[in-house]
Amino acid sequence: MGMAIYKIDTQEARILDEVEVTSLHMINSKGGIEAAGFFTINNKLFYSMVHGIITYIIILIQLSP
Repeated sequence: MGMAIYKIDTQEARILDEVEVTSLHMINSKGGIEAAGFFTINNKLFYSMVHGIITYIIILIQLSP
């Protein structure tokens, strides 16, 4: 993704600066979402949460009258 950003054809310095800052941020970012500063929700945690929710729903469906 970072290399694709550099292929933008523009002559405006402001846009080029913004592209450079965004690209550097993407390269240096670990990814994930901060949850109120307590912990980071990355892909592993997200999929674990989805797995738990789906398991809970399946159990509720099986136990429903």
